Amino acid sequence: MPKTVGSLALLFALIDGDNEAVGKIATARALEWADYLRSHAERLYSAATNRDVDGAKLILKRRNKLPNPFKAKQVQQRGWSALDTTAAAQGAIDLLLEYGYLTEVETPTAGRPRLDYWWHSDFVPEEDD
Repeated sequence: MPKTVGSLALLFALIDGDNEAVGKIATARALEWADYLRSHAERLYSAATNRDVDGAKLILKRRNKLPNPFKAKQVQQRGWSALDTTAAAQGAIDLLLEYGYLTEVETPTAGRPRLDYWWHSDFVPEEDD
C-alpha cells in the first residue's frame, strides 16, 4: 500500500505543522496506520470469501434437494442460510464450478441465454427413497 502510506505520511506531516519534507515521525505513524487498515481489509475480504465457501459446502450437503441440472435462481429460492440472495448463490456456484463439482451449460433462448448447472458425474445427487 505504498500510495496509502505516502498519502497518510503527508497528511500527518501537515497536521503536525511540518512545512518541509515529511519526517520520520509522520512516516512511522503512517506505517502503523497502514498495518491497522490492512488488518481490517483482510478481515472484510475473508468474510466474503468464507461466505462463498460456506455456501458451496451447503449446496454440496443438500445437492439431493436440487434437480440436475439446476439454475442459480433455484438455489436462491430455497432460502437456505447464506444463500438467500442471487449474489450469494452465484458466488457459491462459481466456487463449485472452479473446483469441478459442476459444469455450466449455456442454453440459447429467445432472449438472454439460460445458464444451467450440471453436477459432475462423481457428484450426481442420489435419488431419495
